[in-house]
Parts: sequence; C-alpha cells; structure tokens
Amino acid sequence: MKTDEPAVSLHNLKRRRARERANATRFSTLLDGFHDSTSLDDFEHYRGRLQEILDRLTSLDVINDFLFDEYQEDKTL
Repeated sequence: MKTDEPAVSLHNLKRRRARERANATRFSTLLDGFHDSTSLDDFEHYRGRLQEILDRLTSLDVINDFLFDEYQEDKTL
C-alpha cells in the first residue's frame, strides 16, 4: 500500500491547488472591478487575501514537487 500513498497525496494536493487558484481568480477579478471610489480598506483586504493565497500556493508547489519526486522513485522500484 506504500506505493499508493504518494499518488493519493498528489491527487489531494492537486485538488487543494485548484481550489486556491479559483480563489485567486475570484479575488483578482474583484480587484479589477474596483474604481477610484473603492475604499482603501477594501482594496487592502483583498490584496492581503491574494497574498495569503500566493503563500499557500507556493507551499503547495514545494510539497507537490517533493511528492512527485518520491512518486517517480516508487514507480521505478
């Protein structure tokens, strides 16, 4: 069962990453719709949310790269 664990983890990471990317798209679309009359607090809130999403995506990519390498090693064994 050990050989299936990286594949399951990769699948779960892919799903989490897709959700984070959808959130990033949603927030960036909201930011694009802001006008000069939009409060600075609203702008800063969504900018902060986008930064959080970027941080999570970056960490997911690092974990994904590690698991992918482990998965490739298991496949060759």
